[in-house]
Order: sequence, then C-alpha cells, then structure tokens
Amino acid sequence: MKTTEQKILQKLEQIENELKSIKEYMIDMDMILTEEEKELVEKSIRHEREGRLISIDEVECSK
Repeated sequence: MKTTEQKILQKLEQIENELKSIKEYMIDMDMILTEEEKELVEKSIRHEREGRLISIDEVECSK
C-alpha cells in the first residue's frame, strides 16, 4: 500500500507530465498578430513590391 507521500509525489509527477504536454501545444501569443498589425505588415509588403520603402539611413539623415 502506498503512503500518502508516495501518492502525492505520483500525482505531482502526473501533473508535471500533463503540463509538459500542454506547453508543447500552446500557442505563443507573441506569434499572433492583431488586425492592426496584419494591416501594417500587408502595407509594408505592398510598399516593398512597389519600391516605396526607404532605408534606415535615409530616415536617420532626414533628422
């Protein structure tokens, strides 16, 4: 028969394993874009295709 300590340790190991499994399938919230961010990315891609982007050097020189 298991002691209370052994039962608790076994349950904790079970919980730990479940948490590891959950973490593997969790979505990284930093990888999800808001609607505003999606629009900004699309706009940037469109500007790149159109050759309308400016370099950081040009931005810094205009200060």
